[in-house]
Amino acid sequence: KDPEASTKKAFRISAAFAGGVFLAVAALGAVTLGAGRIAGDTGRTGGIILSVLMILFGLNLMEVFTIPAPSASKPGRAGSGPAGAFLYGLVFGAAAGPCTFAFIAPLLGAVLAAQASRPAFAAGMMGAFAAGHCGVILLAGTFSGTVCRLLKWNEKSGRLTVLRRIAGALVILAGIYLLRKAL
Repeated sequence: KDPEASTKKAFRISAAFAGGVFLAVAALGAVTLGAGRIAGDTGRTGGIILSVLMILFGLNLMEVFTIPAPSASKPGRAGSGPAGAFLYGLVFGAAAGPCTFAFIAPLLGAVLAAQASRPAFAAGMMGAFAAGHCGVILLAGTFSGTVCRLLKWNEKSGRLTVLRRIAGALVILAGIYLLRKAL
């Protein structure tokens, strides 16, 4: 298997996923601000839906059950490759939007203060945030296979399974916390 081709494919899929995240966060921000709400505030119903989805995805990570998912490794399958990754990015971005807005609030304050007198600076700050936010996703996705090979992490080693279960438990805890806040 050609590692360079693998890395290029991972880059394309990661770029599509990051693009979906970016578009979802931007759209969620625009919609909530347009509705006169604080950016990312999806209300009680949105909070409950997000919480339940997080708990389900956490259980999936812990392998309690399997959520059928498109696979980039099965070409021709509906939802695979960059298109499927983009759709996953949209869902992930919509779910992560409220969290994103919590830590972007100080930046938005600075951007709003600077936009009238220094619009290029304000746009540059938002562009830098977007590049950093999605760039990390792009880098992590592009080189995840390389890192796993270097660390010899695979399903047989058991390390990946332990990491998935820890991540699943953390996602479930976050979902329970958000559900309690929503109720």
